[in-house]
Amino acid sequence: MNQHRIFIAINFPEAIREKLFDLCASWHDMPFRWTKKDDIHITLVFVGYLVDEQLLKVIDCLKEAWRGIEPFEIRLEEITLAPTAKNPRYIWVHVKAPQELQKLHDSIENKLNFAGIRFKRDYYPYKPHITLGRRIMGRGEFEAKEVLSESLNLTISVKSFEIMESFLSRGGARYQMIQSYKAGA
Repeated sequence: MNQHRIFIAINFPEAIREKLFDLCASWHDMPFRWTKKDDIHITLVFVGYLVDEQLLKVIDCLKEAWRGIEPFEIRLEEITLAPTAKNPRYIWVHVKAPQELQKLHDSIENKLNFAGIRFKRDYYPYKPHITLGRRIMGRGEFEAKEVLSESLNLTISVKSFEIMESFLSRGGARYQMIQSYKAGA
């Protein structure tokens, strides 16, 4: 029986991924492992490991997740260090989103629950973000102000979300789209 490491995500157009990737390239000397350009996304729900039968259930149950939710726009406005600027482990892009993003997140979680798919719920409220880099501990210091001085002003139309499979390796994760769901389809 195959196991699949699954998450639900919003993927971006090439032009947006390119801009974010170029930003990371300007910080290449910092002690971070940078997200690959093709892997830049917003995670809606991390589902975890599923066997084939469960994955088929997920594919089926998410067909109605857009019901009652219109396509929407999100804004990428600022770079943040997480969990704190004093002891960062990640470089994130903060996502400013309308209530529709929260509705989509909640709808996906509800559909998964109704289908009997167990997944780890976050203890904290959903906080949409894009992970640009993960800190490599023990590899030196960096100037936080260099990162935090960058500002963004990007708007993205969200008209779909995807089921993604993650393949882990020493060189970092690699992602593959399993299924895409378009608003209004």
